[in-house]
Amino acid sequence: MMICDACRYCEDYCAVFPAMEQRRMFTKADLVYLANLCFDCRDCYYACQHAPPHEFGVNIPKLMAELRTETYREHSWPAILSGLLRRNGLAVSLITGGATLVVFILVLLFMGPVVLTATHLGEGSFYRVVPYVAMTIPPILIALYGLVVFTVGASRFWRETGAGVSDVINLAALWHATRDAFGLAYMKGGGAGCNYPNETFSQFAASVPSHGVLRIPVGSSRDQRSGLL
Repeated sequence: MMICDACRYCEDYCAVFPAMEQRRMFTKADLVYLANLCFDCRDCYYACQHAPPHEFGVNIPKLMAELRTETYREHSWPAILSGLLRRNGLAVSLITGGATLVVFILVLLFMGPVVLTATHLGEGSFYRVVPYVAMTIPPILIALYGLVVFTVGASRFWRETGAGVSDVINLAALWHATRDAFGLAYMKGGGAGCNYPNETFSQFAASVPSHGVLRIPVGSSRDQRSGLL
């Protein structure tokens, strides 16, 4: 970070570098904030003269990705589930397999084994195996749980970065951030686009993940309050 602060070659690439230049020393809150401004477009990595194999080994996208992953673990709720992020592939496989098995068992218990092999015709036949209520209630509960997790995580993020209530309801900052998000302002790198997932320039590939649209408004209000941008 100190090397980047001195070099400043990438200062126009995205919001990270102008914010970084407002600091000489970085606290944990500063690093967490900067990490969540990064979109992992990797333009700075391919432009950096100090990137590997240079002895300095500067790799800002890798550093930011590791910091973001750590914040996801720290801010997840409940905390006991944060360990799933360390084994994401295994967790997804077990949850998918377990959910499928639970649905199969519930169908056998409540609908009977015959319903699985019978031919269903006519109106409402689509719901003969799994009723409409059983199809809608669990997804609604899961969506509500996801909303709670997102709200708790966002609240913990704001507290850790030292943001206040005025930052959350700063409409001017929110409008500026939303305009940048939908205008893909941070997906243009040095002008030709982002190097994602490889050194080929693109303004589309890096813009597909929707989490970026959410991440910019979260950070920009603090930019205006603290002078980071």
